[in-house]
Amino acid sequence: MDNPVAGFPVMGGIQMPKDRIMIVEDEVVVSADIRDKLTKLGYDACPIVRYGEEVLEEAEKNKPDLILMDIKLKGETDGVEAARRIKEHLNIPIVFVTAYSGEETLDRAKACEPFGYLKKPLRIEDMKITLEMGLYKAKMERKLRESEEKYRFLAEHSADIIYRLNIKENRFTYVSPSAERILGYSPEDCLSLKAEDVLTPDSYAKQINTMLAAVKNGRKEPEILQLEALHRDGNILPVEVHAILIVDEQCSPVEILGVVRDITERRREEDKRIELERQIKKLQKAESMGRMAGAVAHHCNNLMSVIIGNLELALDEIPFNSVHRSYIASAMNASRRVAEISQLLLSYLGQSIGKREPIDLSEICRDVLSHLGDSLPPKVGLTTDLPEKGPAVLGDAAQIGRSITNILVNAGEAIGEGIGNITVAISRMTTSDIPKSQVYPADWEPKEYVYACVSVTDTGCGMDMETMEKVFDPFFSTKFTGRGLGLPVALGLVKAHDGAVRVESKPGQGTTLQVFLPLFGDNILQTQNEKPVAKVGSSGGVTQDPAGYPLHPCKRR
Repeated sequence: MDNPVAGFPVMGGIQMPKDRIMIVEDEVVVSADIRDKLTKLGYDACPIVRYGEEVLEEAEKNKPDLILMDIKLKGETDGVEAARRIKEHLNIPIVFVTAYSGEETLDRAKACEPFGYLKKPLRIEDMKITLEMGLYKAKMERKLRESEEKYRFLAEHSADIIYRLNIKENRFTYVSPSAERILGYSPEDCLSLKAEDVLTPDSYAKQINTMLAAVKNGRKEPEILQLEALHRDGNILPVEVHAILIVDEQCSPVEILGVVRDITERRREEDKRIELERQIKKLQKAESMGRMAGAVAHHCNNLMSVIIGNLELALDEIPFNSVHRSYIASAMNASRRVAEISQLLLSYLGQSIGKREPIDLSEICRDVLSHLGDSLPPKVGLTTDLPEKGPAVLGDAAQIGRSITNILVNAGEAIGEGIGNITVAISRMTTSDIPKSQVYPADWEPKEYVYACVSVTDTGCGMDMETMEKVFDPFFSTKFTGRGLGLPVALGLVKAHDGAVRVESKPGQGTTLQVFLPLFGDNILQTQNEKPVAKVGSSGGVTQDPAGYPLHPCKRR
């Protein structure tokens, strides 16, 4: 460093501040010699301090970059004690200057963690090396400390959990405060936990296997895992872990450094997105099925009208005793059946609008159950949970009855020839209580606050999700070929009454279909008196509901 100007050396045309050195020395001649040497070396010497008691105050005032501290000073405070106070309050690097080199003195000085020692009399060459190394070391430690403080601040205020896990001891050596918000454990609690204490067994095994594979393959990049963490209260929450394996000189794993992010909200948004996509697909499918069914019904009706009309004309021209009359009659019956299917397709589209009048839903169910007859398998029992009166809905009694009949017949077919039971119940449900999943039509939005609910539950084979997605498709059936209009027609008739049908099922656990219809009039507030009916046993007999209506006769085998 050359050409000092106004206390600053000139380096490359830029004036740089000098390093400031404080001299703590009680001997005047020695301190003057040290100051001269510092000047020759290009340092800026602070005012000389001669008493240990004054060191801390002068250091706070002059803010030196390094202190040259004589160990033996006048007064009650020697250099070692003064250095201890500096380290405790200001953390300024110390280089001891001493004429003594006894073990006791050195042991006391070591406790202050000095940056070097200089022995009197001082040689300028020794001072140059010691001061340069001390200042360099101090600057590096200061940068390291600032870096640690910066990253500690980021870790302490991060929304994610930052952790260090000692692999050999299987314990956390650091966990950031966000663990308390996410997992319910304070950072101090976490230090006594093991990795398996905060992960489900499957997630813990997944993490171990991933890290073992990283060691085996020599991967150094962070691993990204989606795991399940255990909250302190026992709840399981989804987390995303970014972890990297730290190895020693022998490439043996010693530590895992990781970041844990709570992805509960992300999962919730993904589930919403998936459900929205499913709803869109349902709507698109329903729209295309509706267009197809409408076109088929329209063309069939037109063509069948021509066919039946011509068959009737042909029948009038054939002698009464002709064998050909039976052929024409069979063709007419088949044509009428096709016309009926066309009408069913219109019902599926919700276009079969009958007369609307207030009807008692419980009476409709009792009437349907009394006419089921042999429509159900012989070993199927019926249980009813119907109020004596109501609830009232506005609609066509025949159409609603047909809808319930189709659902009951489908429930019986799901049970088959085995022993089973069907439960029919009526209740009221508020809009908030109606589940949003597996409700058809897919675009149905409740318009009333309270709905009447007819629930049909069977103990049959149940359905998987794929089957439930198709259960209301025209002509779809898992039972018999040529059928598959029962549930689609039931849905169409309910849809025509501004209602909806919900299906809930699992393979091997039976199925529940719920029909929701808007309530009518004062029956919304009517109290229901439910009297469930016992199941029919295998001994046969007739099941009746509270009003005395006969239900399904169970035959002996």
